Amino acid sequence: MKDYNLFCEFLMKSKLMNPIWKYILDIIEKEINDKKFKNEYLIIFAMYFSLIGDGNICISLNEKILKEKWNNKFIANKILLIENDDFNEEEYNENYDISMTCIDEVLHIINEEELPEIIGNNKIFEIDNGWLYLKKYSVARKGIIKSIDRIFSQKRNIDTSESYKDFVRDGFKLSNGQEKAVIEGLNKNLIITGGPGTGKTT
Repeated sequence: MKDYNLFCEFLMKSKLMNPIWKYILDIIEKEINDKKFKNEYLIIFAMYFSLIGDGNICISLNEKILKEKWNNKFIANKILLIENDDFNEEEYNENYDISMTCIDEVLHIINEEELPEIIGNNKIFEIDNGWLYLKKYSVARKGIIKSIDRIFSQKRNIDTSESYKDFVRDGFKLSNGQEKAVIEGLNKNLIITGGPGTGKTT
């Protein structure tokens, strides 16, 4: 028997999920009409809310990807529980197995057709390219993408011949990579990344 309430209790007790998400799950539970897989769906959504605590805004609806992510989270949590003398191996293994079984059983049928009451336009969740998002995160993501596209589409058409060299400090020589970044930056917006000491500030 897969009881999502017991699963949530385990997640909260093990500090795998913030208790606030249980209130959201209770709302979702009332919305789901499918009685056959309700517990399984809710366990997947509990896993989603657990992963939000790690900075994720979405989960993959690909079984292999989600299993790997969830496995990594569980392993890290096991180490913490053992260090705090709060590890119950039987309970831990049972809930791990429940979560993996739910991924196998229902992840592939989480979609707008199966769960129209909670997934889709103006619903709690949204699916985009095989990823499940809370609606608010999906809206925020799309807004960021739109803003970045707008910024990066602007063209300046500045003459890049030798003019930039007037702004380089006397006696300072740019590497080929730095010079390329400066020239590209004159005519378009760009993001410069690199490890410490690679010349980003310069």
